[in-house]
Amino acid sequence: MSAKDDDSGRRIMQILEQNPTKNPSDYSDQDIDLMRRVVSYCKRHLAQEERSKQDTSSKSYRSLKNWGHDSLKE
Repeated sequence: MSAKDDDSGRRIMQILEQNPTKNPSDYSDQDIDLMRRVVSYCKRHLAQEERSKQDTSSKSYRSLKNWGHDSLKE
């Protein structure tokens, strides 16, 4: 995992903690930009989700988890 991914993951957690009610007006422009990048990133990687479910040691599985998505979670 790169330092940039690690920083983004921490920032995502801050966003979620600062706005637990998910009120859209409480998000900053930077928050929205990061959330859009996360959604885009996860969407691309979810195309490989079946493979990542089969191999939890794969780079794809670990990367999705770093961005807050667990493909094994129901």
